[in-house]
Amino acid sequence: MKLAWWSIASNKKLRSRNENEIQSEVIGSLVMEELAELDEITYVRFASVYRSFKDVSELESLLQQITQSSKKRKRKKINEAK
Repeated sequence: MKLAWWSIASNKKLRSRNENEIQSEVIGSLVMEELAELDEITYVRFASVYRSFKDVSELESLLQQITQSSKKRKRKKINEAK
């Protein structure tokens, strides 16, 4: 279900650009944004290929960003449930 929603949302975002051609970088960035919200592990897998990390420290930095974002989302959900 989440994947279907993601596909529809991504398609709408791309179509709203009203461009005949869309650069692969734009699509890659959109995929990264959506995957970060959908599934963190899939996001890391995609990012490891898409970003072509030069060394482990770049991957570590990404993992720290994901961890912080995940914690913020979890806190937000908890606060919304109260």
